[in-house]
Amino acid sequence: MNFDQNIERRGTASIKWDLLDKVFGARADEDCLPLWVADMDFPAPEAVITELKKRVDHGIFGYSFADDEFWQIAVAYIRRHYHWEVEPDWLNTTPGIVPALSAAVAAFCKPGDKVMSFTPAYGPFFDVSEENGCDFVDLPLQLDEKGQASIDFSAMEKAVDESCRLFLLCSPHNPSGRVWSREELTRIGDFCVQHNLILISDEIHADFLYDGRSSLSIASLDPRYAERSVTCFAPSKTYNIAGLGASIIVIPNPELKARFDKEKNRRHLNGDLLSLTALKAAWSQGDEYLQELLVYLQANRDLAYEQINACPGLKAALPEATYLLWIDCRELMRQKGYTSQDQLSDFFVHQAKVCLNPGTFFGSHGEGFVRLNFGCPRARLLEALRRIREASGCMV
Repeated sequence: MNFDQNIERRGTASIKWDLLDKVFGARADEDCLPLWVADMDFPAPEAVITELKKRVDHGIFGYSFADDEFWQIAVAYIRRHYHWEVEPDWLNTTPGIVPALSAAVAAFCKPGDKVMSFTPAYGPFFDVSEENGCDFVDLPLQLDEKGQASIDFSAMEKAVDESCRLFLLCSPHNPSGRVWSREELTRIGDFCVQHNLILISDEIHADFLYDGRSSLSIASLDPRYAERSVTCFAPSKTYNIAGLGASIIVIPNPELKARFDKEKNRRHLNGDLLSLTALKAAWSQGDEYLQELLVYLQANRDLAYEQINACPGLKAALPEATYLLWIDCRELMRQKGYTSQDQLSDFFVHQAKVCLNPGTFFGSHGEGFVRLNFGCPRARLLEALRRIREASGCMV
């Protein structure tokens, strides 16, 4: 796969490219390079495109279902990539992970219950809690001198009470890029067992692991964790098919699965013909693509990490996973006298001419940060980094 090719996305109703004027007040490419929304600027695997073309050429787009082959492919992929032996009757599909998170909160909580999660957190984590009438308990991650995130387990114990029902885990973590260690996952699992919390694990970034790391799905580590878990996988980030919403939800506990399935059905969260086709193709024929992609992304990661940390006032930890760089801009804000996230965003948009996710999308603990998506052709990343270096006064 040639990940260096520049494919024009403007004019394709792309959120990342075609909404810059509404979101940032800028035009793509002419005014600003978009490195924000977490989809990549790479084509999907050829096998996915081929299988989608076959379905389109068939010409009939009636109601469809996940057949036996679909479930066999899902079980095999989870075994191969996440080292977890699951049963087909543990699985269900939803049109994306965020709808599954919302359904899970509704299925297992009542208004007034509490949902816990590490912060900064992916924005919809807050939304799915609040829209179901639940209080969100944020557990701020700690940052060391290099910007690397770690868990404050003592703060978790102080924050939990009898109203807490769910623990929302993002593993690997977005936006920090941390891959939680076996020890950390075990402590999280034990915490959920001790306090009778249902564990919802969003593992959408589990394929993006660097430097020889292996995936660890928390539910696979202990039967006690599995019995209280809802694990969410998807091909959408890995194979750049986020516009084809299809996710696999794994729930080993029959009682929990029945409650989730009831809520899912109440919301009519069914997969469509083309999204199910894309998932089957990606998970059965996409391994070679993924290996090539990881090599390319790791080089992009190293480049972005090195050049951002050379900029005055900017600091980022080396991501262990994802294609996202979490950048601490608080020193830059101090140097420039900025007092708000809006001023920081204006700096990137109007001075650096680069559109990045503002840290406040990830909650109040993201104040003073931005998130950069390095899932793009290297020439575009280099140009964006050049603009950031020049705007921040870096002479490198």
